[in-house]
Parts: sequence; C-alpha cells; structure tokens
Amino acid sequence: MNCYNDWADDFMNRAIDSISGRINEPLKLTEENGWRKRRRYNWNNSSSGGYEMTYYWENMISNREIEITKEQFENQSQPNL
Repeated sequence: MNCYNDWADDFMNRAIDSISGRINEPLKLTEENGWRKRRRYNWNNSSSGGYEMTYYWENMISNREIEITKEQFENQSQPNL
C-alpha cells in the first residue's frame, strides 16, 4: 500500500487539476441559474397504448415548470423567460 500512497501523493492532485478541474469556491444555486431540462413519460391508457413524452424546463429553487417542444429541448441551453 505504500507504493500506492507514494504514487497518489505525486499524481492525484495533478490529475484532478488537469482533467476535471478543482472547485475553489462552492457553486451557489440561485433562482436565475437553477434551471434544468427534464422530460416526463406519460403512459397512454387508450386502446393504442404506448406513452407520450413531455419536455419542460424545471427550476430547482422555485419548482416552476415551463413546457417546451422536443426541438426546443434538443436545442435550447437556457429557458426563454
């Protein structure tokens, strides 16, 4: 185990800094930056069966939802407020 510890001391910090990046300050989630794209499967109980897909933006702070189309889901990076 000493060999691993020596290797880790030399290379772990370098790997974290170069690959994923080190977070120096915590990220603060606000209502403005708390949006994420979601999709919901809605089971269709009609004779044809199957499901329908609903796409929407969800705010993780206010729990507000904005429905969008599939094209907007695939192309938008921020909601149109």
